[in-house]
Amino acid sequence: MDVDTDFIPAAPVLEPEPEPEPLPTQLIPFDMGGWHTWNSNEITIIRSNPTNILIVNSNKTIADTAGFAREDLGNTLQGRTLILEYSNTEASRFSEYKMVKLEYSDGVVVDSDVIPIDGYIPSGDRRVEYKISDNFAGRLNFVFYQAELNNLKITAWYQ
Repeated sequence: MDVDTDFIPAAPVLEPEPEPEPLPTQLIPFDMGGWHTWNSNEITIIRSNPTNILIVNSNKTIADTAGFAREDLGNTLQGRTLILEYSNTEASRFSEYKMVKLEYSDGVVVDSDVIPIDGYIPSGDRRVEYKISDNFAGRLNFVFYQAELNNLKITAWYQ
């Protein structure tokens, strides 16, 4: 049997992993200072540098619902889109895959691309865009349901 030495198969070409979609350049970092916890002594909030990042922890599993809120946001977000990126979610535990619900004075804010579970964003690292109404009254509330939070990172921008 003759072997054709002129033919050498090419090595397979591996496609690189796709890069995450870049953030639009017109995004403005949203200052995450001034929050207070409610219905729980277990939740701690660490504001990071840059100031549009929060690290959220709990000493144990939160009973029922608890979270953190801010009432003095004014009209900064009226008619805008708030972009929240949740990361390091695998270090936390979320009951029934319910990660977080974002409420404001007019109700629950949901992203049209994410199917909520009883108003909660499903657990997992993700970037969520929340459309804020034109009559936003300056109050936002993060709600967690029976979660154990371990260095949950929330990064915020608006446009």
